Amino acid sequence: MSWSFSAEGNPDEVAQAITESSNNSLTDQSLAEWNDAWPALLALVSANKGNQLTVSASGHASFTNGEKTYGNCVCTIQAK
Repeated sequence: MSWSFSAEGNPDEVAQAITESSNNSLTDQSLAEWNDAWPALLALVSANKGNQLTVSASGHASFTNGEKTYGNCVCTIQAK
């Protein structure tokens, strides 16, 4: 399964989009993957106070018997 996220705006706007994004259509494994990743994404965005940002991130993971055995996340944050 996988997830993706993108947002533009000041850091507070992007942070709000991150925290609200689990309300979208993610379910089951994709939601579990997102829930593992979003705190780190939020920390990266918070380190860019004062900049307009374009954020794009995606990830996926593999689970065996309910345990994550592999995970990958790619994130691009551009400050304007």
